[in-house]
Amino acid sequence: MGYNTACVRRLHDFAQAKKWYTGTPPIRGNPNNIRPLGSRRHHYMASMAMPDDDTVDLCFFSKPFVRWHADDTFEVFCPTYYSAFTPDNITPFLPNTMRMKWVKTRLFLMYGDKGYLMQPGDVFKFSKVGDKYFFLNKPVAYAFRKRRGVLDKVMKKYEPFRDWLTIVTAITNEIPHDERHYIEEMFSGVAGVATYKQVEEERDKRSKNNEPYSYALSELINRLWRAPYSNYRCAGFCTDHCAVLDKWVTSDNAEDWVSAMKVIALRYGQYMYRQEVYKLKFAEADRVLQEIASHLHRDKVFEIVRLPDGKIPSRTNAKYFNSYKLPTFEELSTFGR
Repeated sequence: MGYNTACVRRLHDFAQAKKWYTGTPPIRGNPNNIRPLGSRRHHYMASMAMPDDDTVDLCFFSKPFVRWHADDTFEVFCPTYYSAFTPDNITPFLPNTMRMKWVKTRLFLMYGDKGYLMQPGDVFKFSKVGDKYFFLNKPVAYAFRKRRGVLDKVMKKYEPFRDWLTIVTAITNEIPHDERHYIEEMFSGVAGVATYKQVEEERDKRSKNNEPYSYALSELINRLWRAPYSNYRCAGFCTDHCAVLDKWVTSDNAEDWVSAMKVIALRYGQYMYRQEVYKLKFAEADRVLQEIASHLHRDKVFEIVRLPDGKIPSRTNAKYFNSYKLPTFEELSTFGR
């Protein structure tokens, strides 16, 4: 059953949005002149703003979700924060021919019987003509189908490392916890991106100077901990880290193999709290290598098939095409600004 926590009233064009804004008293004592979009009690969730005379923003948690323009075009922004509870609360921000829907941990904009996946950074643009709304930048959806036997051929380059790892993990499969920070710093350094320590120093520097953007740096730290890949929502793969691991595993240098084993153990092994060690099983390491190979060789391993307009795409194999870029140390000072 749907719900509308902030009691938001649907607005269908710029004139209605502007009239609702000008006729709504701002929240008393608020320096930002915030005006509630629905219930005044829930103005923090649903509010309105006018950046200029020709624009009205309908904001969800202070961030624009729908932006109306004087020519009756409007944009729908992917929310900064969203979950399974979000669609019901943000659907009333949209004209009544549209709604938001949660499908297996993903957010979709539904227009009629068609669904369009919304991901961080996406902006959907529409134009109103008469009583109808037209998509101006309709996204294209794809299915990623695994080609039979291709991954097995790709994995053959890892066979020497896998044979060695089978023997090593049978003898000793424990990596001490106190090696973690050294391995983390070394791994990011070789990948050419800012290290965990450098990001922490930059965050402390901004905090000392009372500068914002601590959230961006905190999220960057999380991404560093999750590299080379994570199944966490929207995390994806860091291709730079994947390439380093691939290089180490296919190297003839024994030290590179040891480094690769330690990275895999610290990232994906089982942490034993009492012994303060990470235990790595060969089966888990082999699974990680398959994930890395599938991402780096995704164009060979998978067949990309374009789907009909508005068909909801499956999540299967889509994660291998979700790649993110981390900043270098030189780019760190301007990251998130």
